[in-house]
Amino acid sequence: MMTAQFSHRLMTVEEFLDWDDGRYELVDEILSTNEADTRENITRYISLTSIREVALFHSEIKVAERWRRGADGWSDDPDLFTGSMRLDTIDLSLDFDEVYRWVNFRG
Repeated sequence: MMTAQFSHRLMTVEEFLDWDDGRYELVDEILSTNEADTRENITRYISLTSIREVALFHSEIKVAERWRRGADGWSDDPDLFTGSMRLDTIDLSLDFDEVYRWVNFRG
């Protein structure tokens, strides 16, 4: 049986990198208005040895990107998802209609 521990605390990347104790395997990130900063955050997350999966949710469209660490390391390009996605590290399937339920998209 798989057990999961969740942190519901919002924190900066620096706080997370200082706080990480190696128990966590998944990071979820929301694409900010500064995409370069968000991409830099992803690079920093995957440098942590405990992290096996990173999910990036776009804030203006129902799209997510997922990086996974495999036996050969991290893939260069993320998998893209538009309707649903599976997060293997926590054995969870996400339907984007639920994920984005309270998001008011511009336009």
